[in-house]
This record gives sequence, structure tokens and C-alpha cells, in this order.
Amino acid sequence: MGVRLGRGARLFCERLEARETPAVVAGFTESVFAAGLTQPTAMAVAPDGRVFVAEKTGALRVVQNGVVLAPPFLTVGVDTASERGLIGVALDPNFPSNNFVYVYYTTSGTPVNRVSRFTANGNTATGSETVLLDNIPSTNGNHNGGALVFGADGKLYVGVGDAGVSSNSQALTNLSGKVLRINSDGTVPTDNPFFGTATGDNRAIYALGLRNPFTMAVQPGTGRLFINDVGGAQFEEVNQGAAGANYGWPATEGDFDPAAFPGFTRPVYAYAHGSGPLQGRSIAGGAFYNPATASFPGAFVGDYFFADFVNNRIFLRDESSGAVTAFADSTAGSGVVDLDVLPDGRLLYLSLSTGRIYQIAATGAPAPAQLIAVGTGPGAASRVAALNADGTTRFSATAYAGYSGGVRVASGDVTGDGVEDVVTGTAPGVAAHVKVFDGATGGLVRSFLAFDPAFLGGLFVASGDVTGDGRADIIVGTATGASHVKVFDGATGAEIRSFLAYDGFTGGVTVAAGDSTGDGRADIVTGTATNGAHVKVFDGASGALRNSFFAFSGFTGGVSVGFASGSIVAGAAVGPPHVKTFVGWAERRSFLAFDPAFQGGVRVAGNGGLLLAGAGTGAGPHLKGFSSALVEALSLLVFDPTGKGGIFVG
Repeated sequence: MGVRLGRGARLFCERLEARETPAVVAGFTESVFAAGLTQPTAMAVAPDGRVFVAEKTGALRVVQNGVVLAPPFLTVGVDTASERGLIGVALDPNFPSNNFVYVYYTTSGTPVNRVSRFTANGNTATGSETVLLDNIPSTNGNHNGGALVFGADGKLYVGVGDAGVSSNSQALTNLSGKVLRINSDGTVPTDNPFFGTATGDNRAIYALGLRNPFTMAVQPGTGRLFINDVGGAQFEEVNQGAAGANYGWPATEGDFDPAAFPGFTRPVYAYAHGSGPLQGRSIAGGAFYNPATASFPGAFVGDYFFADFVNNRIFLRDESSGAVTAFADSTAGSGVVDLDVLPDGRLLYLSLSTGRIYQIAATGAPAPAQLIAVGTGPGAASRVAALNADGTTRFSATAYAGYSGGVRVASGDVTGDGVEDVVTGTAPGVAAHVKVFDGATGGLVRSFLAFDPAFLGGLFVASGDVTGDGRADIIVGTATGASHVKVFDGATGAEIRSFLAYDGFTGGVTVAAGDSTGDGRADIVTGTATNGAHVKVFDGASGALRNSFFAFSGFTGGVSVGFASGSIVAGAAVGPPHVKTFVGWAERRSFLAFDPAFQGGVRVAGNGGLLLAGAGTGAGPHLKGFSSALVEALSLLVFDPTGKGGIFVG
């Protein structure tokens, strides 16, 4: 028994031929990850790698290490007629600590759609159901939507179809044909775009003009929301979510001339119905490739994957160019309804027709093997250590013989061999000396002075692919004096950029690198090293200022900066070890990395999905690593525990 997602419907059952000949692009393999599911409709991946899978008939299953566990996590009573059933699932951003699981389903009895929250106790639900949003219309049985995702703002976004009544999509008097935005407790945020004009639950409307948004995805870090809207007779759409946006259904379908419809928002991408290249009949499943550990080649990081249910295809949108290509032209599992990415970088797709989850893994060169760079603080011999992700030591070396002023560090694949290298820089007191140590062997591969030999003010270092050539470039900032930032090409060593981050400021500048825009290039993040907590972001491609904000209001002690899990990280350079993360200029997380009584500040960095914190001056060489949900993943002393200069991390 298969399931068809047609132009006027979403989950009708019919006979489909199972297609077992994989056709993913070269460099990847496709295989079964888990089997034994019954009409699965949606899935959500937990930080620990478990997969929560919704079944149309009302059971929510947990898949652990490829095994479908029994009993179900929960079972809700559902109406399964037409496209109804249990059709959406999401996990709370703080799932490791609060264990909240959210589902979207059509109630039995009088069929309406409902969003509810449950609490996990291991692999089963405990306690009672908390209904967050109820009585979402399911008038004709079809076009229920069902997408559930959390935005970077911590709000729950809900995709709702037009209930088979196309005129619903343009009205603010119903929830159908919309994306809704609610708090995790079900209340409506007061900053919703129609909070002051709509009434009751309709104040939850975030965007309108949609037909059947069955799947959505949020990109970690940038917070971009992509809405996959199942089309009618002609086109399928990928729309970028925006407050108050109107995507035009039923007046438009696919791309359009904005002069003809000035009040509507064009899709990011639309494809025509048919069986030709880059065509299909029903969009389903979407996932940005930004895992905690990228196992695909680096060129795929940040890209958007989406599928077509009818034509059994997975497409890839290059987010740096906008180009769309076929990634899998004939999936082994037919009827793809959802996509997601495991923490280890494997891409999963969910096949409703076969009741299986399939995995796509890379066979070629993965993203650079990550390491954690750690340098000694002032007062200790200048040592640098390269650690593996689990905290074990890969190698340790003397960075600068006879020097004890502290070693600033960063990590990035400067050599282009697929393994991250260690970049070091000197603190004040000696010339601004930069070195690069090979991440695989520990050997010295580059050594140069970043500024005039007469400059003895020290420097901070960072590393990221600013040029977009696939190799990490070296970024330096003066630790004292004018806030001078330079970028050196990772491939050639040539200076390619030089600027002052803060006009007239003479307190030094900290630096970091990370792709905050999703264009495939690392942007340059700066912070005032003293006398304030002013953070700026400069575009990696153009050098233009993209963002400017103060991380700690009224704070005058300076700020350390980093980039982790797509977020800007700021650490108080002195005082309590206060760390904040930001998406854009919006604060996302705020916590103390070490004992609140410690007053030596904190030095921060990011490495893939890990936020790194090093204790500041006055503490031992204490390193901590936190996941994007602020779960402590690492805690260890790296060097001589009697040292009190803290450590630098990168």
C-alpha cells in the first residue's frame, strides 16, 4: 500500500511500485536506516541522534540506533480519513533539559487539527497532554498542513493548510492557509504581525496566502525559515518566512511579476509540474545542511535539501548561488514526506510508502575534521594543544620558545587537506607573530609577522573561509591600540583585507569568523577588547558592515567573540564568566560558563556545533564545551592545573 500526495490532496492511499534502485549523485550512498514503520508522516531528530517519527494512525515512535522501539512514545486518537492523522512533530530547543515534544494531529470524533505538548521520560511520554492550539479547521479532510518547527527566536511555527477551501488563505478570520507563530506554552506573542488587528487565536497568524505548507525548515544560525507549499495545478514553491508576508494563494501559484501583485511575496524557488528534469508534483520535506558535525564535503554545508513526494526526487539548493540541482533522481524509498539531518551529518529521508527511514552518507571527502585549539594563558610557557572533539589530545607543541605571555589560538583548514589546523598568535610584549601548525601532524607549516615588527601590542587570531575557495583564511586583530583587522589568504598567505573595526578606538579588537548570512563565506566578527562590549559583523564577501550591537549593556570590560552553531558568541573578558549567543543582534542564550564567584572573565570560541569556553586570568586551564542547547559536553583541565593564567580557545 502506498500513499499519494496529489494536487488536491495530501495523504490518500493508493498502490505504488516500490523503487529500489538508488540514484543519488556521485560521492554518496543510500541505504535503509530503519524499517517497520506504519504510514510515517513526519520526523524530528534529537540532539542525541534519536529520531521521533509520527505515524498517520496516531502513534509517535522513537527510532534509536536504527531500531524502532516498542512501545510507542505515545498514541493519540486521530481521524485518519483523507489526509488527516498524526502529521507533525517537533522537539523543544531545550529538549535535553525540559523533554518537551510537540505534535500536530487531527482529533477523532469531530475532526479538527490540534497542536499539543507532551513530556518525555526516556523513550515514552509521561504525564498528561497540554493542548496549545485547538480547533484548527479540517473542513474537507485535505490540506491540513502539519509542519512544526522552532525558530531562532524560540517560538513555535505551525504550518496550516487551507482545509480544501482556497478562499481561507487570504482571510485573517481563520487559521487556514497560514503559518502560525505561538509561544511554547501556547500563548500568542504580542509582537506577531496581526496581533493588534486579528482576534482570538487568529492573532497567532504570522504569514498567509499558502495552500498546504506540509513541511518547513529553519536554518541554524541564520534563523531563516523556509516554507514548502504544496501547489495546485502548476507549481510547487519554497517560500522564505517573514512576518506579515502574503504568498499569494489562490491568486498566484509559482513565481510571478511583482508589478502585477505588489502585495505578495515571491517564492525563493518554484518548480513546474511534470516529469522532466527539476520537475515534480508535490513538494515535501526540507532540511538545511548545518549539522553539529558535517560529514558531507564542505561545499554542501549551509545548503537546502527538499524533496518531491510524487516524483521520488531530492533536490539541492546551493545557498551561496541559489542554483537548484537534482541530488537524488530516483530515491530507493518512494513517497518521501520528510527530510532531516543527524548530528553526525547523515541526511535522512522518510518514506511513507515503504515505512522506512533511509540515510544518505558521503563517500568522498567530508568537511574538514574538526579539532579544538587551546593555548596557555599568561605566566605559563607558551604551549598549544590540539584536542579531538571528545577532549583527547591529538598533539601538543611549544608555540613560541622562551615566551610566557599567553598564546591566542584559532582552528581552521588552512592547508586544505581536510583536517583543521591550529593558528596561533602572540600576546602583548613581543612582535605580532602568527604561526600555523598542521592539524594532522603538528608540524609548523607557516610563520609570519602580521604587523610591523615594531608593533608589540599583541594580537587575537581567527580562521574561516572568507574568500570562498574552500580553505580557511587567517584573520588577526590588534590586542591593544587601534582596532586594526587584517585577513590573510589561507592558500597564498597574501594580505587580502585591512581595516579599522572601530574608528578612533584604541582598546584593541578581538576577532572571530563564521557564516552568518548563509552565503558560503565566513563573515568577520569583531569585539572591543577593552572598554566596552561592542560587537560588529563584517560581510566576508564585500567587507561591508552587516551588524553592530552591544553584547552586555553598560559593560566596560571588553568582550571575547566566537561563532558556534550559526550563532555569534560573546564572552565577558573580565568579571563573572558571562556568555551570550546572538542570531543577528537578537539575544538567544545567556549563561555563566564557570562558577559565578569567579571574576576573571571568559574566553570564547566555536568549533562546528560546539561552543567553547576557556577560563580567564586567575583560573586554572579549564576548558568547557557546550552544545547548541547548552548541554555541557566537555569539561577538562588542558595544561598544568597549577597555572592561573586561564586558557585561550579556538
